Amino acid sequence: MEETMSQESSLLESDDKLTKVESKSHSVPLFHVSLTKLIIMFIATFGLYQVYWFYKQWQALKNYYDLDAWPIARSFFSIFYTHSLFVYISEYIKEDNREYRWNSSAMATFYVVLLVVGGILNQIETLPISLVVASIFIPLAVLYPLYQAQKAVNFCT
Repeated sequence: MEETMSQESSLLESDDKLTKVESKSHSVPLFHVSLTKLIIMFIATFGLYQVYWFYKQWQALKNYYDLDAWPIARSFFSIFYTHSLFVYISEYIKEDNREYRWNSSAMATFYVVLLVVGGILNQIETLPISLVVASIFIPLAVLYPLYQAQKAVNFCT
């Protein structure tokens, strides 16, 4: 009797694993959003949409790959996790046997540099006019790497 229960249990476990593999083959481990919506939401929320965007990307990756990650923490501390997210995007494209040309490392570095420079400029009380203009456009420039990453994500779907 115990042997039969053990065999049934192992069959159920293998069925669960097969179902997970089948469902993963039909899903995409990334958050799909149109590029227009990304731009509109980013501007309308004064850049706060990027926190939500990172959260949704990490949540999708966590569910797909069974990662031991906290999407909320990775979204708030995106400056530390941008490179790994962009690598996941690139690797998924390769996994899917597709080719998409974008420099994920350069885009992630550009994003991080823009956040750091923007943060530094915001801390300086008196800025020359040229830096004031730069501090206005840097938050908009942050959108460019996210736009490129979303283009890569949309290529997958």
